[in-house]
Amino acid sequence: MKTIKGPGIFLAQFIGGEPPFNTLDGVAQWAVGLGFKALQLPCNHPAIFDLAQAAAQGFKLVINNRPDGEDPSQPSSAEIEAAAKAAGLAYVHIPVRGGPTPDQVEANHRAIEAADGPVLAFCRSGTRSIVTWSLGQFQADERSADELVELGAQAGYDLSGAFPR
Repeated sequence: MKTIKGPGIFLAQFIGGEPPFNTLDGVAQWAVGLGFKALQLPCNHPAIFDLAQAAAQGFKLVINNRPDGEDPSQPSSAEIEAAAKAAGLAYVHIPVRGGPTPDQVEANHRAIEAADGPVLAFCRSGTRSIVTWSLGQFQADERSADELVELGAQAGYDLSGAFPR
């Protein structure tokens, strides 16, 4: 199985109103400058959630881990899919409520493996997406629990309870 050509960073805690954290391009350039190869983005900041810009940055697939109707102000999966396709991006909806199921972990992992390039996965805060991705990496024996917990901590997420010990 393929792995994301890491390292990756999960950006929910960095997005804000000040450059470089107020545009997708700014965040992407900042992350590249630090040596990161993959980004995990929240979808609740309008300056960041720009699928045409994501396509221009080289992303090839959007994974939506957010269930429809989670927040009345969020766009529906069908609306996001239409925007993704209009931007030339592939799209997969794997809605996760609470913790991901084994089927969701597998579907997420398969989608990432099949992608033709960088993947933009999102949920409201990034937590469900990083947990779903991490469990896929762990279950495929691509990364150890300790490595994934450390990667999560570096990105501001506590994954210590996500893996069987």
